[in-house]
Amino acid sequence: MRTDTSNMRRPSWFASVSLCLLLSLAGCMSVGGGKKPAAIPLTDITWQWIETVDQESGVRTTVAYPENYTIVFGTDGTFRGKADCNLIGGRYVNTEGFKITPGPSTMAYCGENSLDQKYLEGLGLARAGGLDGSGHLTLESARSGIRMLFRNGGVAP
Repeated sequence: MRTDTSNMRRPSWFASVSLCLLLSLAGCMSVGGGKKPAAIPLTDITWQWIETVDQESGVRTTVAYPENYTIVFGTDGTFRGKADCNLIGGRYVNTEGFKITPGPSTMAYCGENSLDQKYLEGLGLARAGGLDGSGHLTLESARSGIRMLFRNGGVAP
């Protein structure tokens, strides 16, 4: 009985190419068993206020100078930041909701176009918060329908 060996070469060549292709694709896959990438940390980031939306009235306030309205959450439950020309500080809790308790701050008059009072009011009303899908921080009030949006301004100094 005679065996035709011409077809036997093709499968070994095909197997070699297939193996190389699979190894190449495996190198492009993420590692970690399909786990999501690490979340952006909330602490030690300078969060810059970029807008507030009153969800009841639909009024949107866009902040012209976000670098003047910042908040940095420490790992020890404290925060610090700026409200236009004033420095602010206090405590926060990020378990079972989100609550900011303002502490000492400077109280200079920043001018009639300043949003410092609106910013401080929004921080004081926050009862929920966290990171959204695009890496922004959102803070929301429980009853007044106020939603504040912050962009990541980089690692805090």
